[in-house]
Amino acid sequence: MKLTLISYLFISMPLLANPNYNVADVNLKIEALVASKSHITNSALDVEDRNSNPDFLALKNLALTFWSQMVENIELLAQGNDGKGLMIEALQVLEPVDYMSAFEKLVLKFEADTLSKELISNAVLPNGRMTTFFAYNFQHPRVISSLGKIKNKLPSQDPLIEILNNIL
Repeated sequence: MKLTLISYLFISMPLLANPNYNVADVNLKIEALVASKSHITNSALDVEDRNSNPDFLALKNLALTFWSQMVENIELLAQGNDGKGLMIEALQVLEPVDYMSAFEKLVLKFEADTLSKELISNAVLPNGRMTTFFAYNFQHPRVISSLGKIKNKLPSQDPLIEILNNIL
């Protein structure tokens, strides 16, 4: 009986911790951003414009609370890679430990072929607050492990491998 109760509590804790996560809320913000072409990232100015966009600010606020659910359910996000890319960019609002945890979940998605190379590249080389995160933390075991997993999944001639080698 004790084992069953403990197992039940352990399994249902994430659901109890964040009962208000709704992918529809995230998708509304993503759809508004894509419709306004706020997903285009050609320059630092575009990033600055996006960071003042109320829909992107709302997406970042959702990421602060629901980052884990957003990453775990990335396949449910609207607007294909554009929507997923916006969500990955919004993760930069997280504290470094949470950002690393989110990145590790993204790597697992990449390994399982549910996240594209383009999106994992954007996560490795983000435009914004976490631009130097991996270069600065290149000796941390979690960074080494995650970037190594990406390298192992890529074809040997992929240009991203050279970038990863430069980080590590």
